[in-house]
Amino acid sequence: MALLAATQGTPERLWAIVTVIDAHGGTIARPELEQWLKPRWDGVTDATRDRNDRGLVNQALQAASGLGLIETSRDTVALAVPSLPSNIAGFTDLVHSFLLAQPEQSSDADILDAFACAVVETELRGNRQWLSDLTAAQIADLFTRSLKPRAVETADQRYNTSRHATWMRWVEFVGLNESIASRTTLLSVTQRLHRALRGSDLARGEAISPDALLDWVASTLPYLDRGTLFLAAAKRMGHVPGTTISRLLSAALRDLHEDGVIRLVVPRGDAQVAAKLASDAFADIRAFNAVILNGSALDA
Repeated sequence: MALLAATQGTPERLWAIVTVIDAHGGTIARPELEQWLKPRWDGVTDATRDRNDRGLVNQALQAASGLGLIETSRDTVALAVPSLPSNIAGFTDLVHSFLLAQPEQSSDADILDAFACAVVETELRGNRQWLSDLTAAQIADLFTRSLKPRAVETADQRYNTSRHATWMRWVEFVGLNESIASRTTLLSVTQRLHRALRGSDLARGEAISPDALLDWVASTLPYLDRGTLFLAAAKRMGHVPGTTISRLLSAALRDLHEDGVIRLVVPRGDAQVAAKLASDAFADIRAFNAVILNGSALDA
């Protein structure tokens, strides 16, 4: 089952599944796993509750199976990965890598493809909180129009209102979104960029040119500047990227600079500006000539 369709297959529930199985040596009886996921402290048996619980567990198991995390049979559930991350933060990296590896025609590829569309829409609208200004139905229509067409389309709306909440949950889980209030969503790639830089082999403590950094971003996070998903979405949505770095990537670079994780080398005097950041009335840094990774802060 595709992640967007598995509305009950939340990231936290999938993490619970794999950690429980791992704690049982890599294989567990299906009824026992169901008890771990939906324990009955009162001991009461109820047909309706049983049916609802079974549906919830089945969706979660199907989502975990679709991610390639587990293998299921009628009686048992087993881990399908050689090892698990030691914490849920590492699990976000595993899920992100899975999404990146999806064939472009698969349903799960829509998660990052839709995010690439959101990056482009941010450029078109000029702000990062536009998701909060639209209804779920308007966002569903926008993404349905903007996603890469499939070879064979179904009669159902590809991105609908019920899938929007699931999409938001997964992009926030992998570090591509922040909910800053009950009704306010701020698109942000700061967490994902931080984790990607930490896992990279980019030199620490040495000046990296803007072009080298952007080429790395494009290959590692293809839904951002210069990346294949970003460029394809921009073409479909009628956006021509300029030389200025996108709003989402600009904000993330500024965030990491302020946190001391990286240092943006600001042009001085008559020095030629190599890269311009998106405009921000509250930001001091508007351009940079190089970026330096602070190894001690980045790898902490």
